[in-house]
Amino acid sequence: MVTDTPEVQDDEHAPASIRALYDDIRGTLETDVINLVFRRLAAIDGCLAQVWERLRPAYRDGTLDALGADLLSAVQPLPQVSLPAAVLQAVALDPGERAQICAVVAAYNRNNARNLIAFKALLVAGGPAHESARVATRLSSGQVSAIPPLPALKDLPLSSRELLAALNALGEAGSPAVVAGLFRHLAHWPGALVLAAGLLTPLHGLGWLAQRTEAVTNAANRMARELPASMRDPAAITGSAAGVMPLIDSTIPKMIPVGLVLDGAFRFNQANI
Repeated sequence: MVTDTPEVQDDEHAPASIRALYDDIRGTLETDVINLVFRRLAAIDGCLAQVWERLRPAYRDGTLDALGADLLSAVQPLPQVSLPAAVLQAVALDPGERAQICAVVAAYNRNNARNLIAFKALLVAGGPAHESARVATRLSSGQVSAIPPLPALKDLPLSSRELLAALNALGEAGSPAVVAGLFRHLAHWPGALVLAAGLLTPLHGLGWLAQRTEAVTNAANRMARELPASMRDPAAITGSAAGVMPLIDSTIPKMIPVGLVLDGAFRFNQANI
């Protein structure tokens, strides 16, 4: 069964110093979502501030936007998946809900790609950075619908927590302890979790998720070495902060192909219903 992990929620109960960092992250990344990798670092005294100082310039100048877009292309080609109108209607997702779901998925896809490369760059040890041929450019998030707050796991019904556990295990061996933020956010709409399971379970069985996760990891490792050496600080994630390593090694790479599959499926049906 999935459980809460040590993190600082992005809400009014966060300490003022953390809320200020979250506000800066939101503004710099142009996103409503504070991803788990940041929330988990915030639970360790001074760690988020140290890491964010290293990473912020590459987010701010658009370097990570360009690299992130290239990383998302590493997942291609996507399998042909769609959700029939009758199925969507059966789980009672109205057009407004589908629009919100599309916005949530798009935000996680954009953030996950940038965050994976940034944290891989942070952990690079030794050697000069390669000169990047990519042009830094800020990309629009394309977000058109407000994203609701992240629900707390303890507040979710048992049926949703069971679905989260099943979804979380796809693409990985064993039972991962880290609950992917995208799945947790989709728990606002239990029907979306049901549909995600229907789409992703066959891809897990075929080995597609594992193959695309490996491709994403390899591409992110290459791209990380294109970033400035000033971003490197392997010592920033040690000891108690090592709890973010499962996110960087497994969860985020897996959720990039997962998110793109869900994005394609939900956007297709949003446009055709």
